[in-house]
Amino acid sequence: MSAASNPGGMPEHRVAGALAAALIMLGSTSAPGEPVSFVLSTGQYGLRKEIPHAPGIEMEVRPPWRWTVFRPVAGLLTTTRGTAFLYSGVAIEIPLPGGLRLTPGFAPGVLLARGDGDLGSWLEFRSSLELSIAPLEAVRFGIGFSHISNAHLADHNPGVEVLTVKIAVPAEVLPIVAAGQPCCTTAALPQDGEGRVISSALPLLLKMSESQDVIAIGPGLDRSPEVTA
Repeated sequence: MSAASNPGGMPEHRVAGALAAALIMLGSTSAPGEPVSFVLSTGQYGLRKEIPHAPGIEMEVRPPWRWTVFRPVAGLLTTTRGTAFLYSGVAIEIPLPGGLRLTPGFAPGVLLARGDGDLGSWLEFRSSLELSIAPLEAVRFGIGFSHISNAHLADHNPGVEVLTVKIAVPAEVLPIVAAGQPCCTTAALPQDGEGRVISSALPLLLKMSESQDVIAIGPGLDRSPEVTA
């Protein structure tokens, strides 16, 4: 199947798909006082022998909006073998005893780059299940499983399965995150008197980026003059 493309850019159908995925985030209502959640996971991409295995990194945002019990999600999954999958959909957050939370989700997405693993179609569907716990108010961690396939939209539909993290926070909250997230590598960033990251953190972040695949920053960015300048 051929696809029109922009010179030096992404095929037009993938651009359209990415824009359509972003539009899924519109039209919902905000839950008062509910914060935006950022989820960073890293782990194994490909669990079966016939699927190429690679370390994967996934970044996801969960806005404070809801459609009844559904919460919108959007994310990007990348692997060291060059795969890139952009998705947007919904999740249901189900509280369980003991502070646990079960979060099933479903999201259509577009395959921006297939790397060395052919999933059969540029349009794929991600089904996920996550079990998490919040040992501290500002920290939640857990384990998740997701399956990505094209639902037989193409003759070739191998599907693939994915999981786990790196985070940078202001120095004031570093002990909290480090205690609640022993699996994370943390780095203290320069901050102002209100605990917000300041511009002198940039050289440190650039230095860190030379040896890291992904860096998550926060909480504490806020909208201080140094951040918004």
